[in-house]
Amino acid sequence: MAFFGVFSYLAANFIQTYGMTVDVTVLPLTLAGLGVIAVGLIGGRIADSRRRLSLLTLAASLGGLLAVLVFVGTVSPWLTVAFAFGVTASLRVSYSITPTLLLELTHSFRNTATGMFAVSNQVGVFGGASIGGVMLALGGFPMVEIFCLDAAGVGGALVLLKVRNSADFLVRIALQEANSD
Repeated sequence: MAFFGVFSYLAANFIQTYGMTVDVTVLPLTLAGLGVIAVGLIGGRIADSRRRLSLLTLAASLGGLLAVLVFVGTVSPWLTVAFAFGVTASLRVSYSITPTLLLELTHSFRNTATGMFAVSNQVGVFGGASIGGVMLALGGFPMVEIFCLDAAGVGGALVLLKVRNSADFLVRIALQEANSD
């Protein structure tokens, strides 16, 4: 949600904050969006890392903080682009890690897990854009930044508190099955 909250309103932020015209926002938006490609190049390595859950939590926290900096005010349009690139790279790392975890943990329920992943993506798209829009209407860009920070923080906290490392989880299941036989 934080990712889509930022990118749904980034162009409007450039137009309102920096006085850009719509056609001038194309280059900054493109450069900010390149974070998706950057994280795609390294996402597999992160997903294979033993520290992937810690890195995912760290990435969510970093993405939320950078989202605040995107909407903080008139710093510089190019610094805003750099912050937005960081948001993109940080928050999209989950697209590499989550499928790996789901496929490792679900065994015979892989179709259900991938379906849930698709649904959560759509909830993120809808929630980020719509809740971000409500926040923008209620209090301007400062409310959008608070929403993005909160959404990323909740995501990071859920990973930290609820998601188990699949290797540890699978070892525990194997031991339970061995003991029950």
